[in-house]
Amino acid sequence: MNVQLQKAVTLDQAGNLPAAIAAYRKVLTREPSNVDALFLLGRVHCMRGEFERGAELLGKAASLAPQYGQAHNLLGMALVRLGRREEALASFERATAVDPANAMAFANRADVLADLGRHVEALAHYDKAVELDPRNVAGWCNRGSTLQALGRDTDAADSFGRAIVLAPNVAAIHFNMANALDRLGRHEEAIQRYRQAIALKPDLADAYINLASPLIALGRWQEAVVECSDEAIKLRPEAVQAHCNRGLALSQLERHEESLTSFDAALAIDSDYARALMSKSSLAYVLGRLDDARAAAEKMSKIDSRQARSYLVLAQTKEFALDDPQLAEMESLVKEGEVLSTFDRMALHFSLGEIYEKLGEHERSFRHYLDGNTIQRQAVSYDENLWLGTLGRIPRIFTPEFLATKAGHGDPSAEPIFIVGMPRSGTTLVEQILAGHPRVHSCGEIRHFAFGLFALKGTDYPENVRAIRADEIGELAGAYLKKAMASIPAVADRFTDKMPGNVLYAGLIHLVFPNARIIHVRRHPIDNCVSCFSQFFVEGQPYANDLGELGRYYRAVEQVAAHWHRVLPSGIMLDVQYEEVVTDIETQARKILDFCGLEWSDACLDFHKVERPILTASAAQVRKPLYSTSVGRWRAYGDRLQPLFEALGISEPFVDDANAEHQRESVN
Repeated sequence: MNVQLQKAVTLDQAGNLPAAIAAYRKVLTREPSNVDALFLLGRVHCMRGEFERGAELLGKAASLAPQYGQAHNLLGMALVRLGRREEALASFERATAVDPANAMAFANRADVLADLGRHVEALAHYDKAVELDPRNVAGWCNRGSTLQALGRDTDAADSFGRAIVLAPNVAAIHFNMANALDRLGRHEEAIQRYRQAIALKPDLADAYINLASPLIALGRWQEAVVECSDEAIKLRPEAVQAHCNRGLALSQLERHEESLTSFDAALAIDSDYARALMSKSSLAYVLGRLDDARAAAEKMSKIDSRQARSYLVLAQTKEFALDDPQLAEMESLVKEGEVLSTFDRMALHFSLGEIYEKLGEHERSFRHYLDGNTIQRQAVSYDENLWLGTLGRIPRIFTPEFLATKAGHGDPSAEPIFIVGMPRSGTTLVEQILAGHPRVHSCGEIRHFAFGLFALKGTDYPENVRAIRADEIGELAGAYLKKAMASIPAVADRFTDKMPGNVLYAGLIHLVFPNARIIHVRRHPIDNCVSCFSQFFVEGQPYANDLGELGRYYRAVEQVAAHWHRVLPSGIMLDVQYEEVVTDIETQARKILDFCGLEWSDACLDFHKVERPILTASAAQVRKPLYSTSVGRWRAYGDRLQPLFEALGISEPFVDDANAEHQRESVN
């Protein structure tokens, strides 16, 4: 190295870049083809952010010395900064060709390939980079991100783990690791990693935002609000996802107004944010604000017509016509078949089924209901023999002798009123009638008896009840009341629990609360089953997707209910017939209130005016005054329901109403 070049290098190493540039230029004035001077001057210009000039000099150096791998690599880096990515790829490829041990060039090429979405090629280059240099932290980390893009989250977590071993105090790596773990459903581990990232970098807003995801998945709603979303919003008020996460968690905490405010805050930042629009639409529907629900769903469908969840709301809240272009768009989407997700295909079919039914197009309606149920039946796990076997064993366990041996250990409270029956039998209507009473608070669906019992004794119901001890009966009562009473206002001294499936646990409910009242809601068997078959149960009622299976399940449940009437004390369980409620609501409401020991209240007749969240499929129907159009609804589908008739044991379904009533009783 000549003296002038050495002087320039010394100035460069001392950080005196202007003087170094002048010195390198002096060398090039005398020796225009001095490759080292070209390379070093080009590097200095890049350090100063002058990438255009730097790339020009580095290109000359690489051209004069084609075997100069570092020149090709640094030229590629300059071209990346100039947005000339294809040229950069060529430079990195030349760098690795002349120097196959250049780990940095492999990593740089991988970075560009990943940025271009060519993840498979990128992964091969990252693999080579970390093979050549196993201590390349950035290589391991970027490799992990590429594996995530390829959907290989397990391998991504392993790659991030290698990076953490090398650099345990880098918050971003813990953050990336947490993202992979969360996507794998390893929520507790993800929470630990997000918290480690926050401990290392307390102002890392993205970590607070994403930490809400596993907390929400685990039902830790309060932490998702206070620990995550609120803190994220403080750090980054414009973080739309943080506002949306806050809204989702608040809705689960039943802080519905605050939840809506959060969704509105998200939409104020990004009016087209799909997650907030759909969440707002769903919550507004639950709260009975049907115009708001429809407006949000309409906007969602215009932003992304393939988001079929919006059509579920529109089917309930919008008046369609046969020539509605949105209806044609939905039919067009259905034809895309398996290009759509399973959920979206089901949602489209059930939505179209409901729309066509309202339009009187029953042939088309039934076809869509059938297609939606067929898809859902393939997606759910339902062992009919297992389910019917369980139902059949309940009467053998809950004998009068067994109930007598376990009696006397429950809580004497008469506050709970349990509303049970088949889904879509009218349980929400009865709940709403009672919710109108000033002394009654509706708690919605308290998923406790099955879960509480299983927590004590495992999942082998009804056999697990045999071993239940006196103290465990008290434990079930205490836990249930604690959960229920947390949301009951002081003015109410009674509350309802509308959990249709609790009809299977009525005997256990009586042991736990011997003074509680149980209202069993019934409906014409064919109407009830058709209503189930035409309803998209997002959480699944696995017996409801096949007409034969549905009919057999209905009969088994009716047999269990009949057994409770035989073995429970008189005055504990009341049958309420849906058709009688819609025919003469006042008489039936008085009967219900008398049964519950409640004085008459005219407000019970204005059930549709009761403002409360309704989380069931009947949310839109019970916001309207009473109507009877759903009585005999099944007749429009005629012989298409033959598998259901056979399963129900009804040989002559098309009889007059009086005979139909007789048939209904004979199903028991």
